[in-house]
Amino acid sequence: MATRVVGFADQDRRRDRRREVVIDALLDGKDIQILDIGLSGFGASGAFEKHDRTVWPTPDSKAELDYTDFRGRRIEMLVEITNVDPETGRFGGNFLEVSGAAFDAIQDLLLRRDLRLVKG
Repeated sequence: MATRVVGFADQDRRRDRRREVVIDALLDGKDIQILDIGLSGFGASGAFEKHDRTVWPTPDSKAELDYTDFRGRRIEMLVEITNVDPETGRFGGNFLEVSGAAFDAIQDLLLRRDLRLVKG
């Protein structure tokens, strides 16, 4: 019997699993969409280059992330922006301060409880 080993190399340097989602959110009061989320961070769309050639959001800056989860809970977290690509509009960040409610909301998404609630 032959054994074949297949390798997998991921380009991302993430240390946690992410779930692809689409969540309308606010980052410092500006509209964004969270596109993937994990226990330590998120990826989103909404980045852009300003007229003065700076980008928003600013890499290595701290910002307030605010959204409403599928149960209607308002979730607020302090995040640090880690990377920004204004050409694609994508950016990512790490969570700095996560309350118990925010952790529960993220955990619900990772365990796909939102899908079970819709089916049940």
